[in-house]
Amino acid sequence: MSMEDMVRVILEEIMEKLPDDFNLYELNTKAEEKTPYVVVALQECERMNTLISEIRTSLKDCNLGLKGELTITSAMESLMNSLFIDQVPGSWTARAFPSMLGLSAWYGDLLQRIKELDSWTADFQMPNCLW
Repeated sequence: MSMEDMVRVILEEIMEKLPDDFNLYELNTKAEEKTPYVVVALQECERMNTLISEIRTSLKDCNLGLKGELTITSAMESLMNSLFIDQVPGSWTARAFPSMLGLSAWYGDLLQRIKELDSWTADFQMPNCLW
């Protein structure tokens, strides 16, 4: 399997599992009182939206580059190399939480964090434990 084929497979797996952005307007209207924990939850949702948006945009551009519909830039090439060697791309790391994990473990952790935020913002009840 060539590098491009391997990157396509990884790219599709990540995009398939990537959740939608948090609806910040809806969350702000749902939060009746703005306790410090509710504010933190909203800020974390906003940070996750920034990260999810960067992941989605960079992967879509990379996919278009692999199809030949866009010219492959140095950023796309760096992203493809990172995906190939199971390393978190630099553009994602700049917007993400600190971590020393490889890409596959980091992405699993990201999905768990999003799931936890989703359950936290469902009713804005204080979670049993915090990061």
